[in-house]
Amino acid sequence: MADLTWEEIGRRLREPFKPEEIEWRVAQAGEQQTGKPWAKVLAYLTNRAIMQRLDDVVGCGGWENKFQAGPHGGVICGISIMCPPAERTDWHDRVTKWDGADNTDIESVKGGLSDSMKRAAVQWGMGRYLYALDEGWADCSTTKQSGPEWHWMAAKSGKYGAFYWRAPELPQWALPESVKAKTRRSTPNTPETGEDAQKPSKAAPAIRADNPYGIPPEAWLKLDGCKSYDDMYQMCSSLREDSRGANPAGENWNVALNRFFKDRKAFFEDMEREVTGGVNNG
Repeated sequence: MADLTWEEIGRRLREPFKPEEIEWRVAQAGEQQTGKPWAKVLAYLTNRAIMQRLDDVVGCGGWENKFQAGPHGGVICGISIMCPPAERTDWHDRVTKWDGADNTDIESVKGGLSDSMKRAAVQWGMGRYLYALDEGWADCSTTKQSGPEWHWMAAKSGKYGAFYWRAPELPQWALPESVKAKTRRSTPNTPETGEDAQKPSKAAPAIRADNPYGIPPEAWLKLDGCKSYDDMYQMCSSLREDSRGANPAGENWNVALNRFFKDRKAFFEDMEREVTGGVNNG
């Protein structure tokens, strides 16, 4: 740590974490009209990753954590880092940043300690970039899936049946340099050969060039990324939840979304008829 400055410590603490150091949890889940499950997931750091990052940057003896009871319940955590040698004084040898959390419903004390440390880590910049991620749509399946990247979601009465889910890939800007361009997951494209091969489907029409529906630009770009009816249904459902006020054209943009959904739905239904040879169960 002798050669480090506060600027260098901050830069190294803020660096993106490897994908395997990120965990995900389901924030919302449900079923589409087709019966297919959907899930929105959020990314967060584990305490193990936080401790390892601190060890790597300032050494195992260069930091410590402290816990105290919160002023209104719960717990607060302080993460202290020793000052670089050039900035230490007789009365100032470390900097501590605090944050807190309520106790959790499961393993309440342990959960409160863990969550408060994660929040204190954000005060130091660790994982702060994760807040800039868009809400992630998980890959969902009602059939059994294997592999450590797949998780099980138990059924919730009246909401959805049990299903498997897999977190989305992190965007390139949220990856460390050492793993960029190495994590691109092969997308489940239509097989080109074999008995499951299907006719190539026509590409969805580009919608970025024009916006006849009056949908705000941020939402317009998200809708542009929808490559299937299911993607579009999930995205429109999400945008309806988030929509507030009027669009630039002066009407509530829920109305614009309904118009877009109807037009786009017809396109995907036509595409699915081509793939299935005219059979349409929708």
